[in-house]
Amino acid sequence: MRNSDVYSSPTDNPVPSAGRFRPDVIDQMTQIVQFLHQNNAPFTINIYPFLSLYADSHFPVDFAFFDGVSQPIMDGSIAYTNVFDANFDTLLSSLKAMGYGDMPIFVGEVGWPTDGDKNGNIGYAQRFYNGLLPKLAQNKGTPLRPGYIEVYLFGLINEDGKSIAPGNFERHWGIFRYDGQPKFPMDLSGQNQPNKWLVGAQDV
Repeated sequence: MRNSDVYSSPTDNPVPSAGRFRPDVIDQMTQIVQFLHQNNAPFTINIYPFLSLYADSHFPVDFAFFDGVSQPIMDGSIAYTNVFDANFDTLLSSLKAMGYGDMPIFVGEVGWPTDGDKNGNIGYAQRFYNGLLPKLAQNKGTPLRPGYIEVYLFGLINEDGKSIAPGNFERHWGIFRYDGQPKFPMDLSGQNQPNKWLVGAQDV
């Protein structure tokens, strides 16, 4: 597994348990992780399965979602069926290799855009949230860290002034449109209730 920021798995062993911080930033990451540990603070990451699709035309589409139809990545006896779990556990393995395998990890941003790219669409966004929210509600965690994970969705509303330098999708991460109206029905509880339209803003 690879992450564009600071950790990855080696190309000859691309599995989460082999995750390590990149050698060129290991000194800086050691200082940051030690600081977080000393202050009882979590390590916060952003996980964007959409960006894995956007950056790699060969990335398996189904691996970005949670419905279990993708070809799993086998890491010993562990089967990874989605990139969210694989990415999270790659970081966890990187922290463990540094001696901080018990450090809390928050997911500061996770979401799916609804426009601006062929994979940025309402159907995929709804599919993503229909898998993510029940997973979180059931406290499934990941193979290497089962249980509750603190996760923050990105984002609430589209940002019409945001730079599109990274891609046209950047203005379309919200579950609400610019005018405060919901884009698609959702079950925010994750309790397998029927998807319902969220309450939109009024007089906008």
